Amino acid sequence: MTTYTTNLDAIEAIATAIEAGGTDTAHRDEYDLDAIFRATHEYDAEAGGFVQTVDEDGFWAAVQRQAKDVFVVVTDVEDIDDSGHTAAYVIPGSLGAAWPDPSEVSLGAVRIPANDDPDEWARGAADALSGEGWTVVGDWTGSGARTAARVVRA
Repeated sequence: MTTYTTNLDAIEAIATAIEAGGTDTAHRDEYDLDAIFRATHEYDAEAGGFVQTVDEDGFWAAVQRQAKDVFVVVTDVEDIDDSGHTAAYVIPGSLGAAWPDPSEVSLGAVRIPANDDPDEWARGAADALSGEGWTVVGDWTGSGARTAARVVRA
């Protein structure tokens, strides 16, 4: 287990891990490094520094949760459940990029009330996302199963 003398040393190691595949794949500026550090490290007096407190899967899950550029993908718009809701998944990425399979990379799912009025639907979606700790910061784009908006952690 690596011990880091300062939190800045640990944060630099986090950034290095994120960029290990090349900065064209992932860049430190795309993530809240301080939040990743708080979720994955703590001070160990016995070790005399900061140590990682999660396994590798836990570390990468924390990295995904702290992506700054995440968006909501609304899926199964035609498959509204009995209570009049449809599923939306919060996934990392960018609105201009190819969308990955939400079931593989979802940072969370919400149920959005169905509504034929786009403005009312957008308000309902924002409320549902807010209830799960997300804030919509961009306009909704697309339609049907390809509707998306940029969101950030509230």
